Amino acid sequence: MKIQIKIIILITFLNIFTFTACDWFDKDAKTIKVPVQGISLNKSAANIMLDVTEQLTAEVTPSNATNRSVTWSSSNEAAAIVSSSGLITTKAAGTSTITVTTADGGKTASCNITVITPVEFVTTGSSFSPVIVVNGTPEILWVWDDGTTGNSSTPVKDYGSAGKRTNRLIVVPWSALQRINIGYDAGDGGDNSIEFVADQNVESVSGMESIAPYLKQWCSSYNSIKALDFSNFLLLDTIECYLSSSLESVILKNTPELGRACFEQCSLTALDLSECPKLGDLRGADNRYPTIIFGTATNTNLWHICVRDNDFTETDLFSDMSQFPNIKDLYIWQDNQTGNLAVKSTAASASIMASRNQYTSADFSGAFTGSEGYGMIVMDYNQLTSINIDGCSQLTTVSAISNQLNAAAVDYILQSLDSFGRDRASTDSYIELIVDLSGTGNEPPSEDGLIHVTNLRAKGWTVNVN
Repeated sequence: MKIQIKIIILITFLNIFTFTACDWFDKDAKTIKVPVQGISLNKSAANIMLDVTEQLTAEVTPSNATNRSVTWSSSNEAAAIVSSSGLITTKAAGTSTITVTTADGGKTASCNITVITPVEFVTTGSSFSPVIVVNGTPEILWVWDDGTTGNSSTPVKDYGSAGKRTNRLIVVPWSALQRINIGYDAGDGGDNSIEFVADQNVESVSGMESIAPYLKQWCSSYNSIKALDFSNFLLLDTIECYLSSSLESVILKNTPELGRACFEQCSLTALDLSECPKLGDLRGADNRYPTIIFGTATNTNLWHICVRDNDFTETDLFSDMSQFPNIKDLYIWQDNQTGNLAVKSTAASASIMASRNQYTSADFSGAFTGSEGYGMIVMDYNQLTSINIDGCSQLTTVSAISNQLNAAAVDYILQSLDSFGRDRASTDSYIELIVDLSGTGNEPPSEDGLIHVTNLRAKGWTVNVN
């Protein structure tokens, strides 16, 4: 009986020993378990382009920890999600904290990410060589259509053959970005200090809202872009879209610093400038808009308006130019304008070019009052019966070929120019002195008018009358 009790006690002791030992040894490998002490990530923060993935790598310590299993999570899955392997997939612009957690011990590490909406350029050429101008040393990232990347402000991406491709750009911070240039040659009075860039064959641009608060200059001359939205571009001072014949739509809402807008020979169907209070230089000839919305506020900055060769349906668009008291260049020939043209400019030198409309009268009284410089009125091939040039002593050219001026109207113009006393000796050599009242519809001057013709010619004027 005593022997049986000893045997039972021994067996029980062995069982207890075996159970306890298994807590300290792996049942299969018969090795000691190594607990996790920590975890880290290859990045603590990252800026990631929308629609681009990012791989995070976790390192569990010690390297020989027995249970190295981890789980991944995103604090904002609307901005980004993360896979079980640490691959981040972006969903929308925003921020998120990506956290990795160990199964053993609940150790954590995090990466704060910012998802940034890129500016996307869809191109059709065989290469893409844009220029961006930045302040300081921001982070620049180009992601090309083939997945390769670049970080230059003057990249050259050669695809080898023409084709439709998407090229993406982010700059961190966006506030460093000053200019985007995908086409520019200073056409139509542009600034020669801006670098010349050939047409980059861009057919569309998206993501413009990312750069709206910061960009100062946009250049896309000659490209085939159909629409551009500059809404809320608060610092934008220059837009260059010269000879962009595909451009049909441009939005300029809340562009308080815009000074120069060049849309020469585009295909715009509308142009609203009512939220461009500092606009000084408008180049908008040969488009397809029926009118231009200038707004009602007086603009003392606007000195150049060129909107020639537009078939406006609003036929009295320039009947009262007092809203722009400092207009220097008004180029509105062949614009389907009728009625009266009234310009009261106080600019030092000015030129009004309004030929091939259907104006019946023009009033320039109070304008062209300077003693130096030039003053030009060219209104050939209208229906003018009268032109008021009272006090316009600065005039150096008056041309009204083939209108409906009677002899009294012709005499008045000749007598006024004669009385102003402008002559060759007091006028810079590069300025021509011309009066041309010839052509079909205009009557010849009277005998008194012919006296003024003689006087003007003696002063160095070229005078043409019927």
